[in-house]
Amino acid sequence: MEKYVFHEMTSSKFQTDPVFKTSDFKLFGNPGSISNDPYLFEIYLKQRRFRYCLTEPNKIIDNGTLLLKVKRYLLAHEDNEDLNKPVNTYFIGEMEKSVDVASEFENQNIIYVTIGMVEQWYPKSPSEIVRKVVEAFFKIQKYLGQLHRIGDLSEDELYVDPKLSDSEKGDYRRFIENSLEKEGLVNFVTGGVGTKYFTLTNKAIELVDNKNVENNKIAFIAIKFDSNEKRINAIQDAIASAGFEPRIMNQVETNNWIMPEIFYQIKNARFVVADFSLPCDGAYYEAGYAAALEKPVIHLFDKREETETNKLHFDIAQKSTIFYTNFDDLKTRLKSRIEATIK
Repeated sequence: MEKYVFHEMTSSKFQTDPVFKTSDFKLFGNPGSISNDPYLFEIYLKQRRFRYCLTEPNKIIDNGTLLLKVKRYLLAHEDNEDLNKPVNTYFIGEMEKSVDVASEFENQNIIYVTIGMVEQWYPKSPSEIVRKVVEAFFKIQKYLGQLHRIGDLSEDELYVDPKLSDSEKGDYRRFIENSLEKEGLVNFVTGGVGTKYFTLTNKAIELVDNKNVENNKIAFIAIKFDSNEKRINAIQDAIASAGFEPRIMNQVETNNWIMPEIFYQIKNARFVVADFSLPCDGAYYEAGYAAALEKPVIHLFDKREETETNKLHFDIAQKSTIFYTNFDDLKTRLKSRIEATIK
């Protein structure tokens, strides 16, 4: 089937953006399809352009809490600084359905987000909220020692409950300020009347820089990218369902040299999943680097791909490997291995 490109559906009926509740968007979609099914939007967020698609719109839109979490997930993950980066397209919903929808379009930098990924990422305790707030401040910080104030972040970036009254929201912000100070993440400085300014401490910067990765939720995937989308999606789905955030280099935007960036991502991951099913020297290299750093590395191999010339390399064949025969088997066994071995 011929692939489509995103284009403006000028004949579509105007609808309010279901996630960001703003009219500042253009609607894009599949020519000839039912209008707004699935929902595809192009958003200009703080000057940064990106797209998102709700591949299960009713499931998300009919659930106000989930809708809020999706919104905050996108706000936290989209980079607003580099306007020259390729436009990202976030496909949000059940993985296989997202893949089917994405296959109809060709001009996109795809990032798949399952509902499980959103739920696992969303902060569930005050300490997790405080960490996310620190990450948001670090994201807008341009130099060390920059002065910040709690009002520099939106209510979504502070994880404010929208149902609170104005006075209750004020109490919540003060709680966040006090928690930041109590945990040694900020230093308050003298400010104007009614305004409290602070700087991020070394502890906060190290926290965001993931130098202490013991409790982070990042799982790095070492794998061949080309013609391997379904396998990658199955691995991402298993990682997400186990409570971790999959990180793969073809979805990481960077202006740095690629190898230092790969080293950085592996160094700051909790563990690595390496799939050797398709020939890829890079996957072996990345798994070896992770092992040298004493990172947990989970090896995968699809028995269907085994031939006389494509076998698991002798050097690592002695290590426990998940041999699978279909993608459902892969997802089930990888999820179980992560839950059993990653503490």
